[in-house]
Amino acid sequence: MKKTVEHLRYVRTDSEICSFYICNLFKIDADKIELNDIFELDLLHEKYFLEKREQNRTSKIQNWNLKYPKNKTKVINSYGPILKPTITANDFEKHNFKEYITKIELIIDSWRKAGDDYEAYDLEIFHNKFLTEFHDFNLNKRVYYFLDSDLIEQNKKHEFEWIYSWFFTIIGIDTESNTILILNYGND
Repeated sequence: MKKTVEHLRYVRTDSEICSFYICNLFKIDADKIELNDIFELDLLHEKYFLEKREQNRTSKIQNWNLKYPKNKTKVINSYGPILKPTITANDFEKHNFKEYITKIELIIDSWRKAGDDYEAYDLEIFHNKFLTEFHDFNLNKRVYYFLDSDLIEQNKKHEFEWIYSWFFTIIGIDTESNTILILNYGND
């Protein structure tokens, strides 16, 4: 049976210093969901970075460029600073809710100690926003998968990866409700 996806929710917040928080919630119609479903169902697609209004505008621009090309430009199939086709399940660290919270808190604390107060502040704001806005989505019973672009091998990154000072993707899977949360925190 082919799995189907329903896009339930989209939230995006941008800070004044180029940081962003994006969260998408999907319901998967399947007997069992797992991390590999994000690849099979192409849930790490750039269209989920944009609101529907922006998607339509971007689509029109792309169609115009196909119809009336000025320059042939190589399109980079990326997810943040990472070449999307190179991402595998092995790039993610598996955590329970408490471990996920601890990981985020450790990142925030290490940034503060290093003097990166703006980035620490933004990540803390975004993290708390996520906890507040999605508190009713069984957060403590999900399995979390954490991808830190700084820990990805250099050959998996595209040539413009330097525009991101940091980028995290967190996948939260709830097998009871068959939902997947995809969080992206970053600074570009």
